[in-house]
Amino acid sequence: YYTDCLRQLFRRQAMGEIDALLAEMQAKQVLPDEEAYAVLIEGWARQDRLDRAEACLAEMQARGMRPTIALYNRLLQAISPVAAPETLQHWLQRMHEAGLLFNAYTYAALLQGLVGQGKYAESLALLQRMAASGLSVPVEVYGRMLSACIEADLRPAIGLIREQMAQTETTFSPIIFNLLLGYYLRHGDYAQV
Repeated sequence: YYTDCLRQLFRRQAMGEIDALLAEMQAKQVLPDEEAYAVLIEGWARQDRLDRAEACLAEMQARGMRPTIALYNRLLQAISPVAAPETLQHWLQRMHEAGLLFNAYTYAALLQGLVGQGKYAESLALLQRMAASGLSVPVEVYGRMLSACIEADLRPAIGLIREQMAQTETTFSPIIFNLLLGYYLRHGDYAQV
């Protein structure tokens, strides 16, 4: 119940109500479970309240819960579009200290943030690091990366992603096909179609 309430309040950006609900939980001695902490950490990160996200993470760990790669990926996806490089580096270091390795979703969250900030050279470098890492990348992650690169008209990255998909024999989903078809048609690049 409380987790769903927190999720809805963050969506509505009702910060005062979130604080009231947390106070109610504390008064009733209701402790957040792992999913509630994930909602809190991601929610505070989306509100640019990294101090609160950090406090929730510390509280979670103090209660013996170990943050997962999925939690860090949610956090990175929340902050990467606006975070300064040192902020991202801080959270990546926290992941490393927790013994968590980057996965395809980590790279996708970082890539979306870099593209969103207009850091195209860094985006290409990140894609090349991901390709060199040998990670198995789910087709949905390729879709997210392509979408971000298409939105930014980042042609070299689009080519690199297509090349990577071909090398790993990843099947194009209808969504990826439509993304690429629309992009190439808009640019009159009929040879790619």
